[in-house]
Amino acid sequence: MPRTSKKARNMTQESEDNVLPRMMSSKPQRTLDARPDTIDFRDQMYVPTLTEVPVEVPLSDYQAAGVPILDQGAEGACAGFGLATVCNYLLRIRKVRPDTVAVSPWMLYQMAQQADPHDASAGYGTPNNPDVGASCRSAMKGWSQNGVCRRGFWSKKGPAKPIADLVGDARLRPLGAYFRVNHKDLVAMHTALAEAGILYASALLHQGWYDTKADGVIPFSTSFIGGHAFAIVAFDKAGLWIQNSWGTTWGAGGFGYVSYDDWLENGTDVWAARLGVPIELYKGRIRGDDQHQQSRCAVPELCDTRVGAAHHKHRRRRIFEAERSVVQV
Repeated sequence: MPRTSKKARNMTQESEDNVLPRMMSSKPQRTLDARPDTIDFRDQMYVPTLTEVPVEVPLSDYQAAGVPILDQGAEGACAGFGLATVCNYLLRIRKVRPDTVAVSPWMLYQMAQQADPHDASAGYGTPNNPDVGASCRSAMKGWSQNGVCRRGFWSKKGPAKPIADLVGDARLRPLGAYFRVNHKDLVAMHTALAEAGILYASALLHQGWYDTKADGVIPFSTSFIGGHAFAIVAFDKAGLWIQNSWGTTWGAGGFGYVSYDDWLENGTDVWAARLGVPIELYKGRIRGDDQHQQSRCAVPELCDTRVGAAHHKHRRRRIFEAERSVVQV
């Protein structure tokens, strides 16, 4: 069984029991089911470079990109919605052919669930517990293996367009290089955010997230509720600005401010990523996942590794024959 911290295990148990926070009747109930990443030594860790890091990254700099504030409502799909925010930002700031079309958080979330380990303790697919969330790593794997389509092509109910159209559209937004960032290393987090402009993260939530005022400051609390995924978008000397997926009425127009003390106590995972180059491979295979090969896919047309394997076998045979002919000459 993969190892997790005691606090993370407690949070996971709450998620599996579908524990919902007690909130005011005027606010929607939130399902907090982001699962902390288990230990996986195949993760490629981000190593800070000597890039100059500013003393602060103002929230206004990020807001200039015009990334939409998402709202997952009462759905427990924050792993997909948080990563969709990252995708939307990276696509909008791309120097060559920027893309302002919003991506589908539901495709990212459902692909994440397919990429999760599905260990016995998770209780996946049981009638009493059909949805126990997903982890940040599984969401990154899903994007890496499948790309991501635009919002209208994939809804909560699944694919909303013919598979051929969906595959072609998802190929336009592949994931490129991505790294796990040590969530306890603020230097690494600052450097990664300065390089990529945004980070994908998760944390254990407490009651303070529901007591956030219009200034966005999240007051610290020891009353833990569950796990949540979001995007880190700015920082200063005292804390981090995050973009949530609870609509514009939460916090400072959808943004919240987490102190470093709070983050170091409750942060669980951080990932940094860059967009990949849209490419065409043999018979529609998008790309393999160099970090995690063992996975499942809800749409076989998106990640049929047998096609790619056959192509590379044929290519190796042609290279061998060419080398042999050179030796004979």
